[in-house]
Amino acid sequence: MKINLKIVVLLVFSVVATAQKVTHQELEHLIKEGKIKELKEIVSSNEINVGTVGVEIGEVPLLFPACSGGDLEIIEYLLQQGANPNSVSRYGMPANWAAERGNLATINLLLDYGFDPKKETLAYWMKQFNEKDSLPPLMKKLTNYVAKNKLPITDLPYTAYTDPSDPLILTAAIFYDSIGDFTLAKRLITAGTNVNLSDKKGKTALHNAIESFNIDAVNFLIKNRANVNKPIKSEQMFELFHRKEYNDNITPLHYVLYLATHNSESYNTHKKQVYKIAKSLVKAGANPNAITISDSLSVLQKADKLGDPTLIKIISRSK
Repeated sequence: MKINLKIVVLLVFSVVATAQKVTHQELEHLIKEGKIKELKEIVSSNEINVGTVGVEIGEVPLLFPACSGGDLEIIEYLLQQGANPNSVSRYGMPANWAAERGNLATINLLLDYGFDPKKETLAYWMKQFNEKDSLPPLMKKLTNYVAKNKLPITDLPYTAYTDPSDPLILTAAIFYDSIGDFTLAKRLITAGTNVNLSDKKGKTALHNAIESFNIDAVNFLIKNRANVNKPIKSEQMFELFHRKEYNDNITPLHYVLYLATHNSESYNTHKKQVYKIAKSLVKAGANPNAITISDSLSVLQKADKLGDPTLIKIISRSK
């Protein structure tokens, strides 16, 4: 009996030791290498919870690097094993990690498994806070801080007050759309995405569409209620408790003129698109009298200063 007991004890310790040898880093490496067979074997034999492994030591769940890598087979396996498509970190959500790499098929898959794009917004989490719902530790800390300091929450991602975040999901869905039919963007909007959400630089999807001279994207966003008078405004918080606000009241129409001055080469190359964008903004109600804070010039005054007669004519029509 003593010998048998020793054997049993040794076997138990052997199993425990084997389980302890599997680190988050090793699992992440298998994901990056696309080794799904090995990943499945290790997860199964060690009874690993793919949604929580490594989290206790500060790592993000495995779904995050998987979404960054874009291997749909691995991502779906993790989701089937219980990975949470709505996990939050101070660096964004799994969909943000996919957005950074332009992995639109990954975002589509996350939506299939219950990803809620409304959870990208700070307003969503403040609503949970006000209703005294249970919150993840990060969100508990964040919402308490926002409430205590009465910080703005409208049209902001929750990452506005955390570390540098990845691109907004809607912006990526438009920017990386190689076909140009905005299928994913439409799906995100239907699922509740805030079209007027501002990124870390204070830009909305509309500002980014203007910056890339994408008239189709501009028209698509306007059709879906993008605010044509919302200025670029950034909290510029690179970590909690260090706030520096940027706001010069640069509206979308102002931004067209800003690009003409600060990115003149691209502006001159895309003049036809610029005129079409300006026309669309004016038609949608863009205010030509909006004034920047730094130089107190309206859109129309800036157009006069630029000296482009076609642009002046377009903007003058909105007076």
